[in-house]
Amino acid sequence: MAFPRELDLAHHVRQGRPFLGTLVNPGLSVVDDRLVRRPALAEAVPTLENGLWKTTPDGRMETTWTIREGARWHDGAPFTTDDLLFTATVGRDREVAILSNAAWASVEEVTALDERTIAVRWREPYIYADSVFSETTTLPSRGTSSRPSTWRARRTSPA
Repeated sequence: MAFPRELDLAHHVRQGRPFLGTLVNPGLSVVDDRLVRRPALAEAVPTLENGLWKTTPDGRMETTWTIREGARWHDGAPFTTDDLLFTATVGRDREVAILSNAAWASVEEVTALDERTIAVRWREPYIYADSVFSETTTLPSRGTSSRPSTWRARRTSPA
């Protein structure tokens, strides 16, 4: 029986991509078997052509993502920009190594425009800006503090 490329573990291993993580928590976009970034939990991947990736004369950038209508977590809870804001907050905290990604060093600000739309302002050009919420695990915001120091303390406290 042949599996579609998305479900072919050998294909993902050959490509050097995490298989299970992509199926369980794909992020806003994924890379297909032709190495093209495609939307997963997002409506579209930011590009200069679609206007969701903007550059400014001073060298800064902005990428805008819209979460696909009806996107949900495994337990049925809505996937919203609150989750992306929490992920960005944790990802940008250098004391929390769980979401280590070089992209966060170039991010100036992350702003939720509404429940499904988020804008990322970049202080400098970053070629992989279209993968910021795709190459790291997205964290659910519910049941956690939005302050990383509180989250860190609760996470590391002894049982």
